[in-house]
Amino acid sequence: MPHKNDLELFLPRAGMIYPPACRFLKRKRQDVRVMISFEKAGFAEPGKGPRRRAKRVIDEALAEMFTLGMQPEIISHLSAGGGGLLDFLCALKHNVTWAKRIGESTFIQLCERLVKARRAWQENPRPPFDPNQQSKTARSIDALLGATEGRWNGVEFEIYELVGGWEEGEDENGNDKNNSESSTPLDSTTGLFDGMQIDMGDLTTALEDFINEDAIREGVEQMDLNDRMDIDDN
Repeated sequence: MPHKNDLELFLPRAGMIYPPACRFLKRKRQDVRVMISFEKAGFAEPGKGPRRRAKRVIDEALAEMFTLGMQPEIISHLSAGGGGLLDFLCALKHNVTWAKRIGESTFIQLCERLVKARRAWQENPRPPFDPNQQSKTARSIDALLGATEGRWNGVEFEIYELVGGWEEGEDENGNDKNNSESSTPLDSTTGLFDGMQIDMGDLTTALEDFINEDAIREGVEQMDLNDRMDIDDN
């Protein structure tokens, strides 16, 4: 039976631009899991739709989540010796109570999509323009991005997707294998949580392929430019 509350209808709008779609995350079941987590946390009532109170409470919860990411013990995961963006988000998830009911890749994707929605608004602003009239989530994202000093970039997410990171593992009952209600330890050798099940060899290969593709693309563009210059000289 379809879940009656659609996640995208509960997300903050002011200061955010979401792509038109029937779901917010890659899989509809991931939307459902996030929505159920909100409901179990008391943010929304099952089947009652996006009421004003529910939308306000969810906006506050998401804003608090991004604000929490600025705590020294969490943001330190973004440092040169502490790991990277994925490590940071995994550490953040383990400190967000309502997020313990969803898998790590679902949480990472949720954060990535929310930040992308904020950046989409910044690239194409629309009313309200006054920050004080925008959602708390939008303002909290701005604060976090300022604190991360440019270390939030799309490359890690693209690599994560290349190695299948968005595909949440499921058990025989359809539940997340990476659900944090069963605590997952941090792997000291990789800096990533074991539950993410990402092979570092695959990650390295994907990174090399990503870099090589960029190098090839730049080379082709340079060749095209040189050819045009030769034609102009003649």
